[in-house]
Amino acid sequence: MALAKEGETQRRHALARSSWSPDRKPVWLTEEFYATRLQPRLAQVSGCAIAKKIKVSNWYGGKIRQGYLPHPRHWEKLAELVKETGAHLGT
Repeated sequence: MALAKEGETQRRHALARSSWSPDRKPVWLTEEFYATRLQPRLAQVSGCAIAKKIKVSNWYGGKIRQGYLPHPRHWEKLAELVKETGAHLGT
């Protein structure tokens, strides 16, 4: 059962990665913006909240909180989360 669930999760994430296009992200949401403005504020948000927002495991959410760079398809949702939690971006 657990292996089937893990396999389905892996397929869902692989499909999301392959169907994502850089053209879909806002122009302002660059790697530099993520690193300098968004990532420091994500450190103030719980790993569980990060995981819930972008629909990943709590472990992965914790890694992002610690500074791991997630796939760019997650950046916009993470920016929304930072605003929702009050860790303002100042934009």
